[in-house]
Order: sequence, then structure tokens, then C-alpha cells
Amino acid sequence: MAWPLRSCPERRRSRRRTSRTPPNLRSSPASPAAVDPMRPLVSALLALTLAFTIAPATESGGERHSAAGRTAVAAPSIPSTPSDAAAAIDASRDFLTSYVLDDGRVVRWDQGGDTVSEGQGYAMLIAAAIGDEVTFDRVWRWTERELLRDDGLFAWHWNDGAVVDEQSASDADLFIAAALSLAGRKFAEPRYTDAALRTSDALLELATAEIGGRRVLTAGPWAVDDGVVNPSYWAVPLMSRLWWDGAWGWASVAANARESLEQLTSQAPHLPPDWAVADESADGELTVDAIGLPPVHGWEAVRVPIQAAVDCAADGKRIAARLWPFHLSRDIRAAAVVGLDGTVVDAASHPIATVAAAAAASAAGSEASARVLLDRAAAQDAEQPSYYGSAWIALGRLWLTTPLLGGCAQP
Repeated sequence: MAWPLRSCPERRRSRRRTSRTPPNLRSSPASPAAVDPMRPLVSALLALTLAFTIAPATESGGERHSAAGRTAVAAPSIPSTPSDAAAAIDASRDFLTSYVLDDGRVVRWDQGGDTVSEGQGYAMLIAAAIGDEVTFDRVWRWTERELLRDDGLFAWHWNDGAVVDEQSASDADLFIAAALSLAGRKFAEPRYTDAALRTSDALLELATAEIGGRRVLTAGPWAVDDGVVNPSYWAVPLMSRLWWDGAWGWASVAANARESLEQLTSQAPHLPPDWAVADESADGELTVDAIGLPPVHGWEAVRVPIQAAVDCAADGKRIAARLWPFHLSRDIRAAAVVGLDGTVVDAASHPIATVAAAAAASAAGSEASARVLLDRAAAQDAEQPSYYGSAWIALGRLWLTTPLLGGCAQP
């Protein structure tokens, strides 16, 4: 079958914008002097975010939505400062102004001007994090109008005015659902929360499978029968976000994701693969050589440490932390695609690999290294702008250095 492989290395290596680049210019990371005037505003936003993060969810239709008795943890991977928050907000605005059109479509300028559901989810989560309700709403309206399927999930690929592949991708659907959840809380808008839970329910029903006695999030409904999984789709902090809103099914899925990541990264240099298959006959054991794709740590799996570093559970953070020695051994512009033994597969470098190194550093307790690496990632993207790099620089800063994504509640 034709798998919706969103993250094609051949496409992502082309990182320069085409002639369709929007007129707004990308800014370089702000200097400390440049962000000082924003500090009162940033501090107020942080305080407001903290208040929304730790407050119980408002009930909207019964016990299913109740957050009573649960404790949210609003703690970034690195202790946050006003300068951290200002840099995260700057990176977020940079992504939104560079890649979101007036109608709410997120454009991959460096990849031919198409749109993927993943990008819509990124923009929604980033906009919700920084409190930009106007941008959030227009991105959501476009996503709902153009990509929403009858089953509550979202078509993954849109180009030239129409959907070109109706398959869904679980990571995109998870980002969209979690962004709606965060927006419902931040903007006190029940319709966002309701939409979040509809998508969450569809994901749990259609894209998870009982394999080897464990409930596993597969790569999408198309992947359920064969047990195809993508470890970078297991964004446990986003699962926690939905669990916090009353989608209880994510508790077992999150726990099983941690166990699966532990299995996949147990051997040095502890690199998770882009893709794997869960084998029903082997009690759900994951294999990386049965999918028909090279067993590499590349454009997909590079996201794993960023998400694991902000897991509420120590098990998740440990998965990110044990990647730090691997990153320490590499040059900062080292290849973004390597074999699972660390050998170079594709020599192209990319800022998301630098953000991943920052996440590993932060999880390992090296805060100074993490901040330096985040700044280097921004410099890389300023040199060769890309949709993917810009999105993950913003998400990396938001997750690793601020509580603006709402913290998490361990399911």
C-alpha cells in the first residue's frame, strides 16, 4: 500500500525557500538588549500561563471532562527565565509570520509550497502557546474546512487547492487535538475542547491497536493491520494534555509508548528508528528491519528526544538524556540522518538535529549546553531557512525553556 510518508529525506534536504517566499523577512535571534523591553509582558504571559496550567479543567458535559483530583506539573526541562520566554515567543512569531498565510494555511515554502496536516498542528500549538488566538483560530478554521475527514481525523497532504492524499498521520492528528485542548483552556473556549476530544476519540478508536496485550498508537488507521509505528509520533506530553481533559485512554497508550521507546533505545548509542513494526506474534516486540525502509535515525526519529525531554515521567526523560553522549561526540553540523549504530547515512545537516541535541542536553542536566545549542539551531535556520527547522526551533524553545505549552500531567 502507499504509506503517507510525510517526512521524506529527499524533500527535506532542500531547505532554501523558493521564489514563493512570503515578503516578511525572518529575524535573527534577539540579543539580550533587544528583549529587555518585553520582560514585563513576558512575565505577565508566563504568570497567566501558569495559572491556566495548574487550574482544574472546567467541566463541559460530564465526568469525562473533569480534571478533579489530578495534579498538573508546569515545569519546562530547563528552568525558565524571561530571556528564555522572550526567545521562545520570538521564534514562535517568526514561524507563524513566515509560514502561515492570511487564510490559515501553513505553507512549506522550501518544499514546493504544499501543506501537510503536521504543519497545521504545529502552527496551532505554537499559536495557542503564545496566546495568539487570532492566528490559532484562522489556522484551525482552514484545517477544519480543508483537511477534516468524516471520521474526525485529518487528511495529511494538500496541494494546488485540494487534498492530494486522504490518509491521516497520527502525529499530526495528535498535535491538532492537543493544540485544540490547550486553546480551549487558554482561551476559555469550550468549542475547542470539544473538537479536541472528538479528534482524540477518533485517534484512540481508529489509530491504536492492541498488539501483544498492549495498546499502541500506530502511524495511522492505514497502519493498524500491519502494526506499523513511528516512534516520533509518540508525543507523550501531548497525550498527557488530552488525558488531562478527560480522554482516559491515553494513559495506557503513553505508558506503552515509554516502554516501547525503552526497548528501541536499549543498546548504545541509544538511537530510536524512524519506523518500526510491532509484532503480534512476539508479544508486541518492535522490529526495525521488517518495514521495507532503511533502519535509520533520521528526519522522523530526531523528534523523539525533544518530546521525551519534557515527559513528566522519569522514564521518558531518561530516554532523552542517554542520547546526550552521542550528541557530545558529534560536530554541531553533523549529519541529521544516521544508522542506528551512529554511522552517517546522509551528510546533510539540519537545525532540528541541533534542537534534538539541546533536548538531550537538557534532560541530562546540562542547561548551559542546551541553551547554546538552541541558539545555534536558530543561527542554522537563519542561514538556510526551512519550514521544519523553524517549527521545531519554536517548539523546542517553548517545550524546553518555558511553561507556555502548559506543562503536563502524568497519566
